[in-house]
Amino acid sequence: MVPIVALKIAEGIEAAQHPLINLKGYISGNPVTGALIDGNSRVSYSHGMGILSDELFEAIQRSCPGEDYKHPKTGPCIEQIELLRGVLDELMMDNFLTPKCEVENSWPVLSKPREPHRSILERKSTELQTPPHVPDITCSTYTGYLAYHWANDKDVRKALHVKEGTVKEWLICRSDFSYDFVSIPSSIPYHHGVIKRGYRVLIMSGDHDILIPYSGTLEWIESLNLSTLEPWRSWHVDGQVGGYTARYSKNLTFATVKGGGHEPAKDMSKESFALFRRWISLQPL
Repeated sequence: MVPIVALKIAEGIEAAQHPLINLKGYISGNPVTGALIDGNSRVSYSHGMGILSDELFEAIQRSCPGEDYKHPKTGPCIEQIELLRGVLDELMMDNFLTPKCEVENSWPVLSKPREPHRSILERKSTELQTPPHVPDITCSTYTGYLAYHWANDKDVRKALHVKEGTVKEWLICRSDFSYDFVSIPSSIPYHHGVIKRGYRVLIMSGDHDILIPYSGTLEWIESLNLSTLEPWRSWHVDGQVGGYTARYSKNLTFATVKGGGHEPAKDMSKESFALFRRWISLQPL
């Protein structure tokens, strides 16, 4: 949704619509585009990271030319994709370095990760969800469990000035809004619409996210046909590699967070904050 909102603001500025918003740019982390590349890049990424065997990778390439790996249609492709799903189901898709755990209860399906997509919202009626399941303390999702009970504490809500009766329940990743999701084909044109206007954009990716692999993100960035101003290099925090980055024309910067998953700030907070602080302060990464 970030590039869609940013583009609408940019177009409003050009049309002198009021109130004028002083848009400077945006940051998008592990961005879902809705394009075919999001899901299909998982295969080459997983193979490159040593998750898929050469045999399975080659079988998918051979059986699924031109297919959407998330929704295969031909028999041979369906067979290979089922094998792929069996391999990936053993891992946490948002960061395969972490132990296999249930996701937060506010993430709609626990046993099977939700397929990311780009969408707009249409109003509907709904009900609140139930409190989250108690995960093992070693799970990365345990912080979400603690956050749920902290944010819904009466004293905390009072300190945050949450008016009584306005918000019945806080959830870490809400899916109970009174809206339906309506898919759009891809958000890549919206990214391009903002980037071509020269607004500062930072696209960042945790490099251990299988949901939206950084390699797929790099692929659609390269499809924008921008010039490379600073080639791929490491960036550092406290003398250690924090990730890798490249800078393109039209004020676009791409950066990975080493060891980070789909929410790199949760996995690698120090590195993610350093990345954000440098970019927002106009400092080199």
